[in-house]
Amino acid sequence: MNYKIVFNTIGKVLRVEGILMLLPALVGACYQEWEPCLSFVITAIAVFALGMILIAACKTDNQLFFAKEGLVIAALAWIAMSLLGAVPFVISREIPNYIDALFEIFPADFTGQFLDFVLVHFAQGEQHRRKLVFG
Repeated sequence: MNYKIVFNTIGKVLRVEGILMLLPALVGACYQEWEPCLSFVITAIAVFALGMILIAACKTDNQLFFAKEGLVIAALAWIAMSLLGAVPFVISREIPNYIDALFEIFPADFTGQFLDFVLVHFAQGEQHRRKLVFG
């Protein structure tokens, strides 16, 4: 298995996630909710930096990968995006427990539907993020 291409691609995915985390920060800034906005900015910078580190550390000239690498990339990218996507909830103290934040951000139907009744307590930026994740 070509581990360099796996982690290089995950770095590219994390870089995109870091950029997309700025959208809820922008919404939070529009509503003048500075603490959630700051939590997304901090996390976006950290996720983007982690992605750049993975890309730089795993440079490869061989861009060819097969089904095995593709499946590993999909699985690890989903796990990494979920683990890092829960961080803004904890930093802003919207969901103070990291495990609860993980269950909020993991894209599963029962989680999104079960926690919908709590949505009114979230800041506008957090609500925007949930709508991006759950559709």
